[in-house]
Amino acid sequence: MGGDMTRESDVVAPDDPDLAAGLDAWADGRWFAAHEHFEVRWRRTPHGPDRHALQALVQCAVALEHARRGHPRAALGQWTKALGHLSRVPDRASWAGLDLVALERDLAAFWAGVDLEGAVRSHEAGVPWRLPDAPVPPRPRGSR
Repeated sequence: MGGDMTRESDVVAPDDPDLAAGLDAWADGRWFAAHEHFEVRWRRTPHGPDRHALQALVQCAVALEHARRGHPRAALGQWTKALGHLSRVPDRASWAGLDLVALERDLAAFWAGVDLEGAVRSHEAGVPWRLPDAPVPPRPRGSR
């Protein structure tokens, strides 16, 4: 056998049904459902860049769901973890047909626009926080 032990079924393809279902749920603003679809694929993915990419998608979706529920600290924590996983994906601009660089940029702009860090400070001071009406962050895009 050769040196590459990665089986074709281990690689996340652009047409992966769990990835597609997660992206569809994301596009509808159903971030909890998106996270569940991404997590199904993540669980059967071996350690490596694909697993980090999927973990980042899971955590981005969970961050958005926490924000929807009025939990800015949890949202910031998940977003921070997602950034760590994204940094471990070498082909972020074209992973599984998606542009994760654009996703990171779009979400960073979204979080800045709703002032997530300010929301954390306010929330910790006892001021209730709700996710302001803002455009839904676009679903990860690319060649899909």
